[in-house]
Parts: sequence; structure tokens; C-alpha cells
Amino acid sequence: MRLQSPHCPRCGAQVEIDATKERATCAYCGTTSYVARADRGADVPVVVVKTHVVTVLALAVALIALLVAGALLVRSPTPTASLPPPMPRPVASTPAPAAEPAEAGAAPVPQAIVRVTSLLPARLSDVDGDRTPELVVSVRVEQSGTRGDTQVAVFDATTGALRARTPALEDLSLAAVWRARLVLAQTSGQLTAYDLVSGDVQWTTALGERVAALCAPPESAPDTLHVTTDDGRTLSLALTTGRQSETKAPCQRPLAIAEGRHSPRDRRDLSAPPGVEAYRCGGVRVLSHGYAVPDACRTRAGIASDRLPGMVGHRVWRHGAGFLIFGVRTPGTYVPMVGRYERGRFRWKSEVPLQNPLEVDEGGPAHVELADGQLVLAYASSKADRGYVTMLAADDGRRLWTTDLGPRSDGIVALRLGPETVVAQTADDLMLLDRASGQVRTRLSETTIPAR
Repeated sequence: MRLQSPHCPRCGAQVEIDATKERATCAYCGTTSYVARADRGADVPVVVVKTHVVTVLALAVALIALLVAGALLVRSPTPTASLPPPMPRPVASTPAPAAEPAEAGAAPVPQAIVRVTSLLPARLSDVDGDRTPELVVSVRVEQSGTRGDTQVAVFDATTGALRARTPALEDLSLAAVWRARLVLAQTSGQLTAYDLVSGDVQWTTALGERVAALCAPPESAPDTLHVTTDDGRTLSLALTTGRQSETKAPCQRPLAIAEGRHSPRDRRDLSAPPGVEAYRCGGVRVLSHGYAVPDACRTRAGIASDRLPGMVGHRVWRHGAGFLIFGVRTPGTYVPMVGRYERGRFRWKSEVPLQNPLEVDEGGPAHVELADGQLVLAYASSKADRGYVTMLAADDGRRLWTTDLGPRSDGIVALRLGPETVVAQTADDLMLLDRASGQVRTRLSETTIPAR
């Protein structure tokens, strides 16, 4: 038999044909060819090519070898001979899927720091009408480390959560909180009210006169606020609209008094709870006006505050059938003291500090709160740079708990007694104490919020 095309159809090398076999294999690339005889009269073989599994494996091995050689060429500085690339196999062309755009990273949210200040000492007021008071206090809002604006903020008095904030305020020297309103009086006679639920401005009105005092209204008109002017007039303002109307009702209870406008004839202790008969002890002589004011504790309460056994009274609050007296020990060091006085004698009397009384500051307790038969008092030790809050039972003087407020807490500016917590504010901090145990629940010295 004579081979008409004795070359390998793949690599071109000569192929040795065995006349007794129907297949021939290339000795160089391993391609197997099948020999078929055509019916033409001439015994001429025709070579038919069919790729064998061995050929596919050989190509795969060659491709891997090329990849390994390429990697060695890249990693090795020694030049090597490059191998010819394998013949490409025809494949169907498939378009590449469109790449999804990369998700842009979320921009950082600007943060602001709300720092509690003592420009408006903390107070409790039922802002939302749920019969549970909220905490209202002045704050300073700082952004990017800069000293920010002064605002008034409302916090939950139990959890310390921030509820609302007013816009920036310029002057808090004469401010009253009544129901759901914050009312500010400016020296120009302008009054502005803010809704403490939302923090927004509600109304503003001009009096044309300077304000002497902002007063709580009588019980018959709870949705108003009374204003006493420098010329002695009293105006009634509607809390929702700011509408003015003159009234002859006297100022029942001042909520805020302008500097220098407190009458020396008024010997009431305005720090007592609403509705509690309370007086500041000691007579007053006003030489510039040529009159004297007698000791209200003696004339109104029947208590000779300077003749009490072992104590001098500074103020008295009526409680039940007797009075609570706050003052200092005598003779000796003026240690803060408190006692309950009934029918001409002390039912109980106690020094306010729990620790060594010589280590605390002298003077009567400046911050006192009374509610539901519980008496809360604050005292300080400048030597130890600490402030303290203690709770006593008003009926028998039992000490229920005493809490150390920590370092740098001797500058106590406010003490408030709520249904579940006791609010203790210092110059640098504000703490919510558990009313039952005195433990510190939370501190509100600063709160981080998203910047507006």
C-alpha cells in the first residue's frame, strides 16, 4: 500500500504506515490517524483525522507546562527560551457580564456633643402632660471641638434620654419653666416662649417694660403665666399664644426674679415645694428705706430660731403638725443640721453629714428637697473636693442612704427629687441617683448626638 499523504495532519511530521493496521500514530505529537480505503479502483489510502483522548491530555499537559514555564520566567532573572503558544481552540464568543458598580462607602455622620451647663440649673417639669416630670437644663452644643451655642434641653428624668432641644439662646438670666413652655425675658422687655416638646419657638411679644418677675398663675388659670413689670403692673400671658391682658392678681409664686428685684419684705423661702408654708429666719432692717422686717420664723411659725437647743435655725418648712428646721449646730463649729420641731420641742434632730462633721463645709444646707415624707439634702467638703447627697425620713429622722458624688463634686448647684430619681447637679456634672438606694443610675455631663 502507498500512502498518498504520509505526513501528520497536526504537526506535519512523517507518519510510518503499517499496511496491516487501520490506524497510524504520529511519533512526535501522538495524533492518531485512521486509514480508510476509498473505492476508486486504485488502492490509495485516505487519512481521516480524529482526535483521541490521549491528544487532549497531551494538549492539557503542554498548556500547564507553558504556564509553569511562564511563572518561572517571571520569577527567575535567568533568561529562558520561550515555548511556542499552543494552537487556540475555537470557542463560542460570550460577552462578559457588565461589572456592577462598587457600592460607595457611607459618608461619616457629623457628631455633636451636648454638654450640661449650670446657666439654667436643672429643674423638673411635666413637659408632655403624662404626670411624670421631665428634666430641663441648659446645655452647650459643641461641634468639631469648637465652643458651641447655649440651648435648653429636655431629658427623660428616669433614663437620661435626650428628648428635645431649643435653638441657640443668648440670655438665660431670667427664665421660667412652666408646664410645656420655657419663657425667656430679655432686658429690652421682649418675651419669647419655646415649646419644650419640640424645642421650637412658639411666640414672642414685647412688653415695652422691663420684667421684674415671672410668676406661676393662680389655680383658676393654669394655662397662663403672670409677669410683673418694673412699674408694678401684673400681666397675664396665654401660654399658647402669648396674648397679654392686665390682671390684679398678685404674684403667687415667683418662678424667676430679676437681679436686685426681690423685695426684702418678702420673707418666704421660695426654695420650698409648691404649697408648703416656708420662711427664712432672721429680721431685716432696711436703712435706705427706714423700715425693719421682723423675724418671720418667730411671728409666722412661732419658732425662736436663735434660741433652739443646740441649733440655730436659718429657715423653717411646715410639715404635718410641726416644722422642719434647717440650720447649723451651736455652740462650736457650724455643722449643717436639720430637725423636726413640734409643740415647742424637737421630735428629732440630726447633723446632716454622715462622716466626721469637722471635715465638711460649715453653714446650713443650701439644697433641700421634700416629697412623700422623704427629705433629701446636699452638703460638701471642700477639703476632700467632694459633694454628698443624703436622704432622711422626715417623720423620725432615719437616714436612708448617703451617696458620695465623687471627685470635683463639691460645687453643687441643684438638687431635685423626682418620682424615681434624685437629680444632683454640680458645676461639671449631672447625675441621676436611684431614689430608693441612692446609687448613681447615669451621668449626663455630655451626650453625643448627630449634628444638625
